[in-house]
Amino acid sequence: MKNYLIIALLMSAFFSISFATGIGTSKISFSNNQLNITQGSSASVNYTVALVSGSKWGTSINLLNQTALLQKGINIVMSNPSGDPTFSGVLTIATAPATPSGKYVLSFQAIGDDPSVSNSTIILNVAPAAPSTSTSSTAQPQIPNTSASSGYVTPPVYAVNYSVINYILYALILITLIVSIYFIAIMKYFNAKLIFVSTALIIIGSLVWLYGDFNGGFYSYVSAGFAAIIIGTLLWLYADYKGGAFKK
Repeated sequence: MKNYLIIALLMSAFFSISFATGIGTSKISFSNNQLNITQGSSASVNYTVALVSGSKWGTSINLLNQTALLQKGINIVMSNPSGDPTFSGVLTIATAPATPSGKYVLSFQAIGDDPSVSNSTIILNVAPAAPSTSTSSTAQPQIPNTSASSGYVTPPVYAVNYSVINYILYALILITLIVSIYFIAIMKYFNAKLIFVSTALIIIGSLVWLYGDFNGGFYSYVSAGFAAIIIGTLLWLYADYKGGAFKK
């Protein structure tokens, strides 16, 4: 009975470390979901990232098609791109004089410890600029210079379905739990049970670490995953020690 109590306390301690850091879902909303601007001009809209479920933790806004927009001369700047939901900010959209006129869809996704379930969009309608009636130069919105000479390189942004990745990680954690609990129940010796506990901690810790990598939780899930791997390794060594593996 004492051995089962030790195992239960170790497992509960790990899950307290892993999930007390907060996990939930959030939603991005805009004060205006459709903007009409002309070539070479800019516009702003307010946004809010609100917590929908779970606990608040570090969450960021990701513009899925940023690279494609920059290639068209459309630059997006967020005054407050990350925080603990609920948080707000101002989104500024600037177009270059050479931006092709037409309709653009800006697709945003919350990523991190409180990712959004679905994407939020802004419809941007770019109209041709009026013909200039003066030979004097007109100030245009500044678009970041992405040339090599400027030293500024826009990082690529890829459209990744983080929700699918999260569900896969959840499934793997659940499978690991079920398998480890089954073998712990049928194993006769305590040392064998402890080895399965340590194996489960190492596997689950690795999956939690991956979750942090994909969702930006470097100071929450990554640290919890690392702690689980260390605890699992120490328990494995302890089980080997109790089983006589280190006897001369």
